[in-house]
Amino acid sequence: MEKMPKFLATRKLFIIIAAVAVLFVLALVTGASMVANQNPRKAVALTFDDGPDPRYTPKILAILEKNHIKATFFLIGSRVNMFPNLARQVASHGHLIGNHTYYHVKLKGLTEDQIKEEIDWCEKTIYRVTGEKPQYFRPPKGYFNDETIQVASKAGYKVILWDIAVEHRRSHTPEREAERVLRKVRPGDIILAHDGLLNREKTVKALPLIIEGLKKQGYDFVTLDELLKIRTSEPGQDKFIGHSKEDESIVR
Repeated sequence: MEKMPKFLATRKLFIIIAAVAVLFVLALVTGASMVANQNPRKAVALTFDDGPDPRYTPKILAILEKNHIKATFFLIGSRVNMFPNLARQVASHGHLIGNHTYYHVKLKGLTEDQIKEEIDWCEKTIYRVTGEKPQYFRPPKGYFNDETIQVASKAGYKVILWDIAVEHRRSHTPEREAERVLRKVRPGDIILAHDGLLNREKTVKALPLIIEGLKKQGYDFVTLDELLKIRTSEPGQDKFIGHSKEDESIVR
């Protein structure tokens, strides 16, 4: 049998080695992708700002109860004073309560003492009315600075933002609001919605569509404390959770 020329044998060996190397790299990439897709758990946290509000909070509580979902409500202290029974109802339904300042003011530009006053007044009001001491703080409209983080941290709070908002200026109907959330949501997301101050009828109508759609996608609904236990680490997580890159388009 005629022997293969030496240069052809060397070339063939090189091709085999290169092919094996490519397959090895592909296996690594595929394996990494599979692991990434399995983590974190397919869970989201529904959060509501600006309540309590007698126009919308009871409707949202009823929707959540019907679907056996626990959420997190960031309450405004002055509104807790105005509607104490509603605040107690939120707590009695087993939802987490967060601090959303006393007067819902823009914290950027305030002094540390003013920021502390807003947080403290809200905390004391919530505790007096519901018996609950909030662990989480969300700055109104997502606006904050280093002073906000420092004051909230010293008071024992984790600052919570969000990953996707239900209300959006380009979403003119409940169906559009729901479609946008279902298209953009990712495992571990914090979803922002509102139950007070402005007209929130679209939110109330969109909520059942969002819940149904997320359930079909295999999502679980959890409160913030549970979500933060399963959420993967992210840069700045020691300071705040989530982001608010959609700020300019959110109807707040």
